[in-house]
Amino acid sequence: MAGGRLLAAVVRCPEAGNCTLKGYTTAAGRDTWQLVPGAVLPAFNAATFAVSGATGYLLANSQAIAKPTLLAGPVTGAARWKPLPMACGAGWSGALAAAGGWLFLGCGSEPGAGNQLKTAYVSRDGGRTWHQVASPPDGGYLGGASMTAGGTIFLSGERMDVYISRDRGRGWHQSPSLAGPNGQANAGFSLVGTVVTDTFGVAVQAGVVSRQVWLTRNAGRTWTPSPCTNRTSALSSLHGTLMRTGTSSTLSSSSGPRVRSSL
Repeated sequence: MAGGRLLAAVVRCPEAGNCTLKGYTTAAGRDTWQLVPGAVLPAFNAATFAVSGATGYLLANSQAIAKPTLLAGPVTGAARWKPLPMACGAGWSGALAAAGGWLFLGCGSEPGAGNQLKTAYVSRDGGRTWHQVASPPDGGYLGGASMTAGGTIFLSGERMDVYISRDRGRGWHQSPSLAGPNGQANAGFSLVGTVVTDTFGVAVQAGVVSRQVWLTRNAGRTWTPSPCTNRTSALSSLHGTLMRTGTSSTLSSSSGPRVRSSL
């Protein structure tokens, strides 16, 4: 949600390997969606949105060895969204975040055996130029990012720890106090971290047995469990919210299109 607008991407795959991704926008509280001009992308099946002011950004991946695409335009859809320079080479997954006039772009190569080579970039001019920063750790498969105006970044993904940068990507860290949840994430269970302010963040651990919300008040150096433990319905709702705000979220059914949204 930004400026009273909601952005979403719908992916339709009538045949295997023949997908088309379309971006849509609507005003909050309305159920009428408008196709975003320029945001129709054949051969892409994954999307992440980020918003900075009145500008929306769409990162599209194909989950294949193909170069991602980055688009930008007004969140209202009043003008055509146009391609921006893409710092990532051929890649399998990506992450995008915006805050305080900065953009963060994470790139993930084809994964294997629980590992994935990752690169990261930042932009101060709306994605027109990119500066490479430190590469995140190899472990896990990059899925999403959140960032604050002060430069705190959390990365999450599949089979992956929560990777933390406190200096806008110049270095990456893991927290020993999240060792247990990180271990379960490495085994395939869900762990999603979202940074809210420069120091405060939330992580939701959703395993088969362990369901826990973790809180940090010192930019991920230490984490403490929230009293929400084992409240399954509340955790499921919060997990979905974090997936929509900290990373992209996916709604799917066997008969309908996949939808990725940014709230």
